[in-house]
Amino acid sequence: MLLMEALTRIIKNFNKKKILIVGDVMVDKYLFGEVDRISPEAPVQVVKVNKETMLPGGAANLANNVVAMGGQAELVGTLGQDEPGKQLISILEKNKIGFSGIVFDHHKPTITKTRVLSHNQQLIRLDYENTQELEEEREKAIVKSFEMLATDVDIVVFSDYDKGTLTSSLIKNLISIAKDINKTIIADTKCRHHELYKGIDLITPNHREASKMTNIAGSTDQDIIGMGQKLCSEMQCSVLITRANEGMSLFDTTGKVMHYPTEAKEVFDVSGAGDTVVAAIALSVASGASYEEASIIANQAAAIEVSKLGTATVSQKELVRRFEHEHAKIKDANDLISILESQKAQGEKVVFTSGCFDILHLGHISYLKSAAKLGNVFVVGLNTDDSIKRIKGDSRPIISEEQRAEIISLLDFVDYVTFFDEDTPEAILELLKPDVFVKGGDYNEEDLPEASVVKSYGGEISLVPFIEGYSSSKIIDKILKSYSK
Repeated sequence: MLLMEALTRIIKNFNKKKILIVGDVMVDKYLFGEVDRISPEAPVQVVKVNKETMLPGGAANLANNVVAMGGQAELVGTLGQDEPGKQLISILEKNKIGFSGIVFDHHKPTITKTRVLSHNQQLIRLDYENTQELEEEREKAIVKSFEMLATDVDIVVFSDYDKGTLTSSLIKNLISIAKDINKTIIADTKCRHHELYKGIDLITPNHREASKMTNIAGSTDQDIIGMGQKLCSEMQCSVLITRANEGMSLFDTTGKVMHYPTEAKEVFDVSGAGDTVVAAIALSVASGASYEEASIIANQAAAIEVSKLGTATVSQKELVRRFEHEHAKIKDANDLISILESQKAQGEKVVFTSGCFDILHLGHISYLKSAAKLGNVFVVGLNTDDSIKRIKGDSRPIISEEQRAEIISLLDFVDYVTFFDEDTPEAILELLKPDVFVKGGDYNEEDLPEASVVKSYGGEISLVPFIEGYSSSKIIDKILKSYSK
């Protein structure tokens, strides 16, 4: 428990830290659509595109993760003078990622990875890139940007995808600058350049990259130990090998080895998971964590990230919840999946209801107590603060999501409390598949937006009326009138 409290304190310190990321800046583009026929032109699927999104990729995704976790990020790299580059700058500005270190290159396009998906399945990826090394003029511009920014950061991270930004001479130059001002240096690097990072503080290859770097094959713990120890010796630094569904393994220069089994309950998409790990490691170390503590935090961050579709980020709130409520009623929705499946297998009937529950009153208590009686395990899904603002306006909620969750968790008939960020709970119902979904108020079942989801997996819907005369809005109005006199 003391470790969990220590890790929570580290995560809460993220927003005081600034990370400098230098490397291959990219755009991740996603096309979502439906497939219902084969093309008459060739034996390929026809995708009717109905949604398109653009997200930061590569080094920019790492920066995006740093900011999402509460830290500050400065980005150094290149972009093409093209439309994807302009759009990415707008995204960086919106997400409050520092981009004064970006150098524009009219000779090369912005690296863009376009993924086409249907029903959460990736069909194809299209890469637009020119991996020729930087010209000397732009290399000098990057060095100048790096020198200006490096003095005011806590950690320097190299995000090296071997796409031409980080040349051999540039890597050596930037490492020298960072060492001269005593900065901790972390490198997430592909195989071709790895020896250039010798003598830094930490490298973070994945299993496949570590295998190539060491010429050691295999995936057992002993194989991984061989890779890690060889890299530690050759690189003269600590090594964290990420191992997908096997978790991660940490090696330090004293010969110590630590294995961290995966915490992921369900894996939807591994895109960007490596960047999430590096962001969590960098912020944790900047906040005073040992590499062992940082690896525990990063392992949890990766578990959250892979449960989401696409190049996703992990918020500071999500990370805090993983540790702060490790043994409590308040759970991340993804953690609840296996818990509820186990309880269903033992014959327990799972009941789920959702709501804002802002300023808990007698009407809420009566409703929740009635809902709990419909089964053996009672789960309450809370709208997050962002969700409530969209529904009720910027003046709400009055009580923060953390406090609302703590209050409801104190009710002895509530077994678990979780959160959802959408306006309505269809997604979390699809995830948890409770036996009974309870809705409060005067509704017709067929009018409920959640009805189709619940019926799709064979669940039932129960309507429980509210007690008349009680509402959070009325309480707020009464308070305002009383104090406005």
